[in-house]
Amino acid sequence: MKKQIALIAVLTLTAAGFLGIAADSSDAAGFDITDGTGRTFHYDQPSEHIVVAGFAVTLTMIDLGFADKIVATDTYGGYDYYKEPKLEVIKDLPSIGSIGSAANNENIIAQLVQWVEDKTLSLDDTIVFTTYVTNGAVLRAELDKRGFEHVLMWGSISEYGKIADMVDTLSMAMSGKKSTVAEDMRLAQSTVSEKTEGVAKEDAIFVWWSASVGFKVGKSGSLAVSLIEAAGGRSLGQSTGSGSTYGDQNTIIQLLESNRDALVLLDSSYVKAHGAEKFRNDVLNGDKEIKILPMEQTWNNYCPESADGLWAIAGALYPDIFGGEDRPISNSGSDNPNVILYSIAGIVIVAIVIGAFFVLRRP
Repeated sequence: MKKQIALIAVLTLTAAGFLGIAADSSDAAGFDITDGTGRTFHYDQPSEHIVVAGFAVTLTMIDLGFADKIVATDTYGGYDYYKEPKLEVIKDLPSIGSIGSAANNENIIAQLVQWVEDKTLSLDDTIVFTTYVTNGAVLRAELDKRGFEHVLMWGSISEYGKIADMVDTLSMAMSGKKSTVAEDMRLAQSTVSEKTEGVAKEDAIFVWWSASVGFKVGKSGSLAVSLIEAAGGRSLGQSTGSGSTYGDQNTIIQLLESNRDALVLLDSSYVKAHGAEKFRNDVLNGDKEIKILPMEQTWNNYCPESADGLWAIAGALYPDIFGGEDRPISNSGSDNPNVILYSIAGIVIVAIVIGAFFVLRRP
């Protein structure tokens, strides 16, 4: 009987070892990722730490569950700048300051090099620069010279789908696998597409605002317009010319005079500073028939919350179709791509053990 038990153990371990090799084979050689500039990076293993520059990418890291891997942020990615509640978990982390111009580059480089020397950071950890591509490229070139292996960059993202791609890429960098967070972003878009198939497109207009410039209209090539289109709507903004906005307050009034059923997406900066009713009173002359959807700051941004914006816009454009439904979430259950393989391995091992048991029982 001891020999029989020993043989079963050997068969089990052999099967487990074989399936284990199959399960881990994708990790043995590492993996490659490509950032927003088209540059490909090789990872022998996922990063233990990350430095993030940009509000949206910091929020993305937290949404992906990697808050504990963040070593530092920039000015805009820290909690104190926007007071975004989700960022409170990293409010005590150090900041590398602004990456908007070259004036701070020497300080940034010196700080990153010091953290490597202190073993707070490694040369193969991840650094992410967003939005400021011109200066980011200068910083990356200098960090390349100092041996930093994974300095990723994304500039302006004007398509909703590319945000999901960025989320997948960052998830790969930090865990070696894609995330259901990006999967859910794509699910929101595909669900809207299915529900609005064959339905006449509703009009919408994105109203951009800043204290120094005033009002402008969002046009094709901007993320907000991409959200309108992903939500099944049609943007009233121009589709040609350079830049992501155009016009002024009079442009908005003229567009709405001839498209009174259009939904107004009101920039979060204006909503935060003045509120939606001030826009209705001051710009629309108190017209209560025009629909206004106040934008959240996280919606028109390069983070997973843009899916909430897409879903909210779809609900405002087609209330009879969506009826206040919650955004759909996938039921994949795990981010681990090897879950199915491990399950199969378990079944095979059990089958081997049972089979061996009955074989060895024979006289």
